[in-house]
Amino acid sequence: MAKGKAAGPDGLKVEMLDALGEFGINTITRLANKIYNEGKFPAEMIKSVFITMPKKAGATKCEQYRTISLMSHLTKLIIRVLLKRIRGRTADEVAEEQHGFMPDKGTRSLMPYFCY
Repeated sequence: MAKGKAAGPDGLKVEMLDALGEFGINTITRLANKIYNEGKFPAEMIKSVFITMPKKAGATKCEQYRTISLMSHLTKLIIRVLLKRIRGRTADEVAEEQHGFMPDKGTRSLMPYFCY
């Protein structure tokens, strides 16, 4: 994770998580396993701060804005772990035609199929 980032809604900074060392790894692993097995995030971890930003200067319409969500570094870390687990279990279920749903693949990867 990037260093020097601002704390999320929970007040935790990346440096704080790093300082936990092996204890932190074990604790976060237990938490990730619990979330994975129960299929539910603790309510405290899903709190986010939403910010609306213009896509370009002078925006006047809703579609010219983007909304970003600032969430806890711990939540981001656990989401990454869970996504890797889920992708590992579902990779064999995704058809070759569903490139857009796989990492490092997109619709441009299909070009050889359509170029005659």
